[in-house]
Amino acid sequence: MLSMDIRRKSVRREAFWRQQTLKAAYTTSDAKQSINVVAAVIVDEIIDQLKHFADPRNLDALLVGVRKIVKLAAETWRLARVERELILASLPAPDADIVPNDDWEEYGTPKEGTLSSKEDPTRHVILRTFPRITREAAHEDFIGEEEKSHPCTYSQGCVLYSDSPVVMARLQELAKKSTDALASGDESSRRGSRESLHREGNVSSP
Repeated sequence: MLSMDIRRKSVRREAFWRQQTLKAAYTTSDAKQSINVVAAVIVDEIIDQLKHFADPRNLDALLVGVRKIVKLAAETWRLARVERELILASLPAPDADIVPNDDWEEYGTPKEGTLSSKEDPTRHVILRTFPRITREAAHEDFIGEEEKSHPCTYSQGCVLYSDSPVVMARLQELAKKSTDALASGDESSRRGSRESLHREGNVSSP
């Protein structure tokens, strides 16, 4: 019994000093500045990888969006480091078989339901757009707040399915562009043929 009490006191003391050390390391102005520098480097790396696939006219908007995402990720990581309880962020591959997708939110659909059934075998995850973030329950020696006595899910995570509304809308947009391009090509071809025949007629006439 005495050894258990000593162990509890040791756990409590170590956790307290760990939390104070992390607060000192990650909440000072120098720590925030260092994180901002790292975030800027990450933004540059992401933009360097994406700029070859992006429309040059929308590159500024893409840069702003990437900065917002990286800033949110950096702040989430910094705040998670000063928490005593373990916080986990999970972003599995789209084709990960061991990950159940039922409790992930579908991007671009209302929370009360989706247009398609998640049990439909024909639909599959093509992209996870936001990680699943959870916090474990507090240790029994540190349960002082009711909300920390149970695990907490900060984010369910977001996924895109093969038949999600935004995916289907994009496919329709691409199909329309392809159809318009073919129609424009056919019209140009017919116009060119008519002009060619007209020129030939003018040349052959006396």
